[in-house]
Amino acid sequence: MSEITDEQILRGVLHALGMKSVNHFAKEIGYTNASAILNVMKNIQGRKINENLISRIITRYPNVNEQFLRKKSSTVLLEESNLESNTSNYTLNDLPMINMEILKEQKKTNELLRKLLKSLS
Repeated sequence: MSEITDEQILRGVLHALGMKSVNHFAKEIGYTNASAILNVMKNIQGRKINENLISRIITRYPNVNEQFLRKKSSTVLLEESNLESNTSNYTLNDLPMINMEILKEQKKTNELLRKLLKSLS
């Protein structure tokens, strides 16, 4: 499994998730555009799959096999039975990403509540 490139890993994830657009995938995992993902795929300036990227992918798509992203497995997606045990394996390193997602959702909720209150006034 060590022979596989980061590009092959990311293409495997895209294919397994049924995505055709790197840009859409990048936005889904919290990037504003695809450049960060494309830089990893093309190994620009030595960019590699790192902990931040793995965390973003696993947070958004918990069915993606973390071991596949780490080149330690050839299975891209987890089976449903493995999914529950995998999602509870968060570490303190995941906390900033989780907090960021919670804050984004909270801002969206607050904005919707403001609009609702304004329409009722």
